[in-house]
Amino acid sequence: MCKIRKRIAIFMAQPDSQYQIEFLKGINREAFRLNYDTLLFSTAFKKRGEQ
Repeated sequence: MCKIRKRIAIFMAQPDSQYQIEFLKGINREAFRLNYDTLLFSTAFKKRGEQ
């Protein structure tokens, strides 16, 4: 029988910002250690005027 891996869902507004990149690295490192998959969900567009 196929064993189903556990998953962690991550919701972030700006996964490309430096702080959140480092945060994701830590989550992924720990998830890998625990044999979990990670799923990242983010908005497709930024608000006007944001860089």
